[in-house]
Amino acid sequence: MTFKLVGPFILVAALGACGDRGCTEAELQTKLTGLMTKLQSVAMSDPQKLVTLQPKVFELQQQAASGSRDLDAACKAVDELTAELEG
Repeated sequence: MTFKLVGPFILVAALGACGDRGCTEAELQTKLTGLMTKLQSVAMSDPQKLVTLQPKVFELQQQAASGSRDLDAACKAVDELTAELEG
């Protein structure tokens, strides 16, 4: 099974044109880097958990593809997914 881990980074590129809001592009990038590290760790230790979280990763990719410019929503989505990975 191939699991695409690059999708969340597309989110940063898609949301990069945002102005000042609660969550900055730099904060989102930091959160995504942490998320990617956790996704890679889970992929190695618990692939089934990764499969169950794949729809949420897909949602992040869809948000980026839709042209959304809401950094706050993106940060919240990344935070929620990170919390699920840690839980």
